[in-house]
Amino acid sequence: MLFTSICYSAFAQSINQGQLYAEPAENIIDINLNKTLNYSWTIVDDFVLATNAENFASFSNLAVYLTKQFYAERSKARSIYTWIALNISYDQQSILSAPDESSQTAHKVWINRVAVCEGFANLYHAMCKAAGIESRIIKGYVKNFTDLDFKFPNHAWNSVKIDGKWQLLDATWASVNNEGSLLANANLQKSYARHKLDYFFLVSPNRMILTHLPEDPYWQLQSNYINMETFRKGESYIKTTLMNPISEIDDFEKLIAAYDKLDSLDRSISYLERMESNEWNRAKEYGLGIAYYYKAQKILNTASKGNRYQAVEKAKRYYKKSLDQLAILQEEDYGYEITRDLANSVAIRIESLQ
Repeated sequence: MLFTSICYSAFAQSINQGQLYAEPAENIIDINLNKTLNYSWTIVDDFVLATNAENFASFSNLAVYLTKQFYAERSKARSIYTWIALNISYDQQSILSAPDESSQTAHKVWINRVAVCEGFANLYHAMCKAAGIESRIIKGYVKNFTDLDFKFPNHAWNSVKIDGKWQLLDATWASVNNEGSLLANANLQKSYARHKLDYFFLVSPNRMILTHLPEDPYWQLQSNYINMETFRKGESYIKTTLMNPISEIDDFEKLIAAYDKLDSLDRSISYLERMESNEWNRAKEYGLGIAYYYKAQKILNTASKGNRYQAVEKAKRYYKKSLDQLAILQEEDYGYEITRDLANSVAIRIESLQ
């Protein structure tokens, strides 16, 4: 059958080449150690520090234990975040050699206590799920010294819903990594560790976007989307853009809830279409070309006899959109070779439906 090498999952998620392993925060940005510490988290952090994870058979059991100690949702989210930041070390070797994907599952990170950003995000998401907290894994881009082209996402972080609102955090960049001396004698008050915990927890969208650009613009959680070009130019350009909002969209909870209700195919299309706001690379065109093709096929396959004419017309529009996307791809772009047969097939199907 046509294009058997093209998997449905190719457009259902980001097109990743290798793993997400951007460098630790202190390699990239200067953490503002003059910022006042948020001492309201002291009780949560001290409780987490005093918890012996060896007493728990799984990360799920630990998550339930940590969160049931607190009533406020933000305290529950903080307890999981703090435990991960203090107990999972960043895999420094992975900056030089890409890690095995299987090593970044929540279970493997729990067992090995070491991860790159994808593993941190996976574990946070899994622990939140175990504790009944709604969260998401956000993939996107951060600037570092080894990947300036942003051909593919290089980082992962999380969003967590607290009191009905999505908020942002980055457990990887909060991690004390291999700096055990900072927590000598179980002293969480060591300035650097405390500031890292506070700096990357419930980060305002306008500050997060200075260093983190999500693949999906929804997860910027602010109405004036920053695109890739502006992100590349740097902080001053981003701040200038944020001062001149061009949209009044602010109910991201409603937008994300509506997106979640779509079936997997329509979610893929919606997700990839939003990437246009980021001016992403042409892997987007590859994904959309395939997604539009499957959408046309689905419309035809599920059409009833009574609305066959309308279904054919709608399918033709999606076939045309598929062809338009695939036509954008150049020889050097991801997916160019494996979609040539698909492009030919789409053209033939459009002709047959005339």
